[in-house]
Amino acid sequence: MFAGNIPNFFVVGAPKCGTTSMDNYLNQHPEIFMSQGKELHYFGSDIKRYPEFYCSTEKYEAAFSKWDNEKRVGETSVLYLYSRLAAKEIKAFNPDSRIIIMLRNPVDMLVSYHVHLYYSSIQDIADFRKALEEGEKRRFPV
Repeated sequence: MFAGNIPNFFVVGAPKCGTTSMDNYLNQHPEIFMSQGKELHYFGSDIKRYPEFYCSTEKYEAAFSKWDNEKRVGETSVLYLYSRLAAKEIKAFNPDSRIIIMLRNPVDMLVSYHVHLYYSSIQDIADFRKALEEGEKRRFPV
């Protein structure tokens, strides 16, 4: 597996904190190869409750198949931030890896995330304040 194109850095972060933009910026650099596809969610075995959101080893390897000797190889998956095991699994995979963590002011992130959920038809309350007030009544079981 991985003939030289092993990822050596990872971009993680909370939703709506700039990981997509960072992935796009890094992908434009001539000495950086970013995985084909974002949110591969290969690592983080402790949070793989929904297998359809995670990729197999074959799919993960394929995401790096077009590597062309760029100096840095990266991938972006926000869920690694939430995992208690992802950092350890990444270190075991490649001890020389680096992790870039994207964070944002929590209030700004929540407002942006609410808008995202509303326009994705996941949230049906348009007003952020009202959605917060109803939040405890509508919380999904963990």
